Amino acid sequence: LLYENSGGDVLSDVVDSMYLNLNLDVTISSNSTSEEETLLRTIEDYAARNFPPKFKITSSGMVPINVATSNEVVTSQIRSLAGSMLAVFFMLVLIFRSLYRGLMGMIPLVFTVLFNFGVMGFFGVHLDIGTALVSSIVIGIGVDYSIHYLSRMFRDLSKGIDLHDAIFNTVRRSGKAITSNAITVGFGFLALSVSEFLPLVTLSWMIWLTLNIS
Repeated sequence: LLYENSGGDVLSDVVDSMYLNLNLDVTISSNSTSEEETLLRTIEDYAARNFPPKFKITSSGMVPINVATSNEVVTSQIRSLAGSMLAVFFMLVLIFRSLYRGLMGMIPLVFTVLFNFGVMGFFGVHLDIGTALVSSIVIGIGVDYSIHYLSRMFRDLSKGIDLHDAIFNTVRRSGKAITSNAITVGFGFLALSVSEFLPLVTLSWMIWLTLNIS
């Protein structure tokens, strides 16, 4: 009362006229979704332990929106990743007309995706909107490598060429083209590493690495 009578007018920014609701601004310097989610959980846990039972707290603003959006995107990307792996498998079976050969074509893709998530876990890279896209991109590009490699090898085998020689010819010819393509496309993505937007930087080196592993 004394404050407002003396001309103060900023209380209306943080409380309502009945002094029943408080609006508290929190500013954080990180754009990491995991850190934002941890912050929200910390606030809610603190309120549950220290505030009266009838006290109600609601988080609003960009942080809850970012967390909800990221969680939804990551969940949908995981479903899409599983669906795309299944679709690629059926496509390989149709192309090679063999369940066994289709499984062979999936080996480098599955290994690369597992390697991708392993690198993320080792370096502490969190699964967010940007990093969730890496595996999908690698599957789309990496399946070409499987098709080119196996098509060449199976064609030589169908001509009666020994397995060792067929693999040697495949590595020497199709292998060179595949390697050149992976290196070139990988360095193309590395151009994003000079971006000031951190998710693009992470995306660039992860795609470069997984392409060469594939």
